[in-house]
Amino acid sequence: MVLYDEVADRQGNAHCIRSLGQIALYQHEYADAAQQFEQAIVLYDEAADRKGKAHCIHCLGRIAFEQHDCPDAKQCFEQARGCTTILRIGGERLFASTAWA
Repeated sequence: MVLYDEVADRQGNAHCIRSLGQIALYQHEYADAAQQFEQAIVLYDEAADRKGKAHCIHCLGRIAFEQHDCPDAKQCFEQARGCTTILRIGGERLFASTAWA
């Protein structure tokens, strides 16, 4: 991540932090995972990467679901779903960002 910081690559840095969050999630270290996803969301916002942000919000929903917090999980999943829209043009999947509320 230091190299991404040196070249001011917010998206690359966000990807690394998100991956660390995924590792923590798989190890059931939910507080650490949530912290990593929240940090990555800030960087994805700065990079205007809604797809990356949606992925992190979805992972926060998974954490809530694993902790039996269904209302929070549902809110996260609905919020993540609103981040991007999948379009099909000529059989090819494209991601088109939607307005973020």
